[in-house]
Amino acid sequence: MKKKFLVFLAFSLILSQALFANGQNEKQTADEDLYEILWYNIGTPQKDTEKVFEELSKYTAEKIGATVKMVQFDWGEYSDRMKVITASGEPYDIAFTCSWANNYDVNVERGAFLPLDDLLKTHGQGTLDVINPSFFKGITINNSVYAIPANKELGWWEVWLFNEEYVNKYNFDISEVKSIQDLAPMLEIVKAGESADFTPIMGDSQFGIDTPEYAYVIGPGTPFVVDFDNTDYKVKNIYETPEMMDNLITIHDYYTKGYMRKDIATLNNTEELRKSKKWFVTKSHWQPYAENLIGKSWDTPLVYSSSYIPYADNSSTQGSMQAISVTSGNPEKSMAFLNLMNTDPYVRNLVGFGIEGTHWEKKGENVIATLEDSKAYQVPGFTLQNLLITHLFEDDPADKWEKFQEFNDSCRPSPVLGFQFDRTSVKTELAVLANIFEEFKPFMQTGTVDPEEYVAKYLKRVDEAGGAKVQAEIQNQLNAWLATQK
Repeated sequence: MKKKFLVFLAFSLILSQALFANGQNEKQTADEDLYEILWYNIGTPQKDTEKVFEELSKYTAEKIGATVKMVQFDWGEYSDRMKVITASGEPYDIAFTCSWANNYDVNVERGAFLPLDDLLKTHGQGTLDVINPSFFKGITINNSVYAIPANKELGWWEVWLFNEEYVNKYNFDISEVKSIQDLAPMLEIVKAGESADFTPIMGDSQFGIDTPEYAYVIGPGTPFVVDFDNTDYKVKNIYETPEMMDNLITIHDYYTKGYMRKDIATLNNTEELRKSKKWFVTKSHWQPYAENLIGKSWDTPLVYSSSYIPYADNSSTQGSMQAISVTSGNPEKSMAFLNLMNTDPYVRNLVGFGIEGTHWEKKGENVIATLEDSKAYQVPGFTLQNLLITHLFEDDPADKWEKFQEFNDSCRPSPVLGFQFDRTSVKTELAVLANIFEEFKPFMQTGTVDPEEYVAKYLKRVDEAGGAKVQAEIQNQLNAWLATQK
């Protein structure tokens, strides 16, 4: 009997060990089945990133059978680091891209990003449902999209931004201020009514005068435009238009009357003047309720008047995107994760704000407050896909995201939205034109020089650098593109 018991005990031990080993093997197999998504994003590396993504991965493992690892490269080094990774063929899954970092057009040209049209239909339908189609039109290259735009403000919206103290002091009605010419009577009054160290127009070397009648065809640094409302699509040099000359004459008049700092063309920033609060008006790109955020940051109550109807062009739609690499080991799961970022509030808020109870706490159904540990996890929210499903902070207006949606719906598309210019044949000329523009722009656009004399010099330099060749090439490609549009 004792012998039988010992045999039974030995058999039981063997069986239990086998079952344990089998369980371990099953767990190991299950873990091995989880694909790890490697995501490169821009921004200062954070202390708690690993902790946050461990928490996120518990959720994504169940939802899409994948874990996620985010690696951040700081702002100044991101593009260079991504160039090395791309050139080496090092595998990764997702990377931030835009018009100003890890350049979208260049990476598409090099074949670094996957076309996503089919993946969006199979694993990203929710993304297609929530993102304004104009975003996708503006990033389309050769009839395909190669990234997912962040669902944030769609277009450019430029405003005249006023120091509310002086609007109230002089009882100004700013509601009808649109053009730069509309500012004239107010500027005259504040210049006469304030001290000698008061600067009516706050600006630096980047101050610029736009002409809303025209749309740039291939972006900043080149002067080529088409009429916004005229359907002839004739490419022009904006510095040859009467509207631009009128604006430059006006800003030069303001400069000579002392409405701007004498050194504005060489000034690197406006921080000193801004902090003094001795200014009346400036220009700014805008978004809904920005006056609350910027006013708080500047410690200055602000009011604004729109200088033109918001519009969407290629540069605005390409301001923040996430692309899937051609080296990705699992593009389907990578797209599924981006789809969660656009459709699942839990995922989007966890990635954006960190862990509830650690980095933030709820103050209402969709309202949060940060905790002390939030300083260990602060990431650039505009890079993280769908901004419109994120929590609000206590001082945010309750209808903030509704206003963003209204703003996006109201943006008029540029007449050349989606036109992607192939620079190959005029690459050298474009580089020279960009350098010339950087040389002349601060002086022309700030009113520092006589525009009728200085613009003539600029146009002569443009002509000598092959401007006519570039303009003709743009026109030819634009005509070919228009023939393909419905």
